[in-house]
Amino acid sequence: MAITILRPFISTILAAIVISYVSYPLYKWLNKKLNKKTISALITIIVVVLVITTPSVFAANALSKEIFAGYLIAKQYLATGANTIKCETNVLCGFMKAVGISEPSFTNFISDSLGKATATIFNKLTIYIISLPKIIANIFIALFLAYYLLKDGNKILPYAKSIIPLKTENQDKLIRRFNEVIYAVVYGNVIVAVIQGVLTSIGFFLLGVPSPLIWGIVTMFTSLIPFLGAFVVWMPAAVFLIVAGYSSGDGAVLLRGLGLMLYGFFFISSIDNILKPRIIGGRANLHPALVLIGVISGLAAFGIIGIIIGPVIIALATSIIQMASRNKAIKNSV
Repeated sequence: MAITILRPFISTILAAIVISYVSYPLYKWLNKKLNKKTISALITIIVVVLVITTPSVFAANALSKEIFAGYLIAKQYLATGANTIKCETNVLCGFMKAVGISEPSFTNFISDSLGKATATIFNKLTIYIISLPKIIANIFIALFLAYYLLKDGNKILPYAKSIIPLKTENQDKLIRRFNEVIYAVVYGNVIVAVIQGVLTSIGFFLLGVPSPLIWGIVTMFTSLIPFLGAFVVWMPAAVFLIVAGYSSGDGAVLLRGLGLMLYGFFFISSIDNILKPRIIGGRANLHPALVLIGVISGLAAFGIIGIIIGPVIIALATSIIQMASRNKAIKNSV
């Protein structure tokens, strides 16, 4: 019965545990200075909210403005530029004819793609807006629970240990393992996000995309959000350059767009699946393949928070199996 009641809130409860665990060092420091648990926990939660919301609002605002502006400019290029290209002298048109692509079909393809992309984004935003009250409620519950976990964690942990059917030594090992993996996952995600942001800034600078530093910062934050990632930053920029280069007949701009698309796919986004499992696995002493399985299965089971919870569950499961194997070996040797 209890599991049935709590099932809709499992992801929220897990998020609260992760928030309280990651922010505990700050709470501990504040409580040492203030010697007031309630105020220290409250300040810690406020800091967590500011750290999450401030860059998220900045990134969302910058991204939405640039995507909309890019869409309008691309539409204008297609509406005016395509009619002014003279294919008798234009190198791009000559190349397209050589490979069997006609100018109108390419223009129509780009127009249709922009229309479909706009419709998809609108539908996603509509779904998000409809679910916004539920998301806000879950965030509020997670922060509320995290507050009490920080404030009363010293009482909750001994109780949790008392109901775990393991020896005290093994309980302590699991807690240490939990600590290792949580920080490894958070560390790995942050490091990879920073690397992707730096690579985005470098690529945008070399290929002449405006405001490379700002877009690098935006990429850092979008990289931390599952199902978005760095893709939502570099792909619109690449598409815009391709459309602008084609419609204006500027081969250099078109090549920059194609170059950015290849660079984004092979260098910016691909490292997410290559570096992250290695970094997390290295710090958590967990095989990269198990980390990847944990992230994918965690996302499927728990949503966004699963990117942290998945590897933790895998690590704890492997630790329990190792403990059971050791105990069995000891019994057999006696």
